[in-house]
Amino acid sequence: IQLGFGGIGRLGSFFVLYLPFFSIFFGWWMVDDGDRKQTKLTLVSVGQLTWVGSTHRDYGEANQDGTLVVVGEEGVGDGWVVLGVWDGHGEDGEMVMQCARRTMESHIAGATKGMGGCPGKDSPELSTLLYGAFREAQEQVVAVPLGVSSGTTATMVVIARETGEICSANVGDSTGFLFPLMRDGGRNGKRVVGTPHELTTLHRTDNPGERERILAHGASIDADYVVDREDDRMVLSVTRALGDTEMSRDGISSVPQISMLRSVKDLLAQEPDWMKLESFVVVVGSDGIWDADERSITSDRVADLISEVLDSGTEHKMAERMCDALILLSSGQDGPLDDASAVVAMFALSSHR
Repeated sequence: IQLGFGGIGRLGSFFVLYLPFFSIFFGWWMVDDGDRKQTKLTLVSVGQLTWVGSTHRDYGEANQDGTLVVVGEEGVGDGWVVLGVWDGHGEDGEMVMQCARRTMESHIAGATKGMGGCPGKDSPELSTLLYGAFREAQEQVVAVPLGVSSGTTATMVVIARETGEICSANVGDSTGFLFPLMRDGGRNGKRVVGTPHELTTLHRTDNPGERERILAHGASIDADYVVDREDDRMVLSVTRALGDTEMSRDGISSVPQISMLRSVKDLLAQEPDWMKLESFVVVVGSDGIWDADERSITSDRVADLISEVLDSGTEHKMAERMCDALILLSSGQDGPLDDASAVVAMFALSSHR
């Protein structure tokens, strides 16, 4: 494109006349984007609880579930809060679970070393960090013979308090949800639980994508179980796990699915205009929670439980009381049938520059 001096002059006049309007528009856009990215989170309450199921307790067997909560120093780096749940399976499931849990906790600690327990600007992206934790855990589990015919699910959620980012990764069926807590802008100002947001992917045979992948490897599926293509005595109820290397030929994968939420405020599009997002609750539980009572422990039921807990006590005890309530919800007269674990954290929002 060629412009003569006259064209350049007219172009210059155009910018002189309209540049202020462009500045206002782009200035607004940049400030809005900055506000979105600078949604600071305050940790209000956090708790964890794991309970051995009667199927293991009655035979003197160990709890195959494990949990993790790591709270970095607030105001240092991005102020990460790390939540984790593992659920071992197989004869050596408890030891495989412990190996995976220790390795992944160590991987996270390695990324925060020298930064006061919190990552900073030089630390890896959250998704990169979590992918690396899963890969290292699989390598460690495979290095010991226990990971051949036993394995574990794994779910980790990392919340960056300084940026408002939330990243989750999982293999298996230990599920995580985020529950927004909204304040009604009307006269009553009532706090309500908004639409639950699933942070994880359920890796079971009733997931169409997972089912197709398993069948493509030549394995069969019987009553929701993956059946090994060479030995029909080998079955597994999940399609992804750490360990279980014997069934990798059947499509059992250790690669996690990762979800990234840049700002919890992105969830506001699902809510009415008059509702104001004030805080949120993250709940991660093993299948001993969600599958109890014939799989009737839904996210909506947990949302009702959150409302009940908040209405009956102070916020700083909320997470501990939620963990107790979730275990109780999943229990019969003799406690949970399966090992049951829950990790709960509540965060408040406060935008800042």
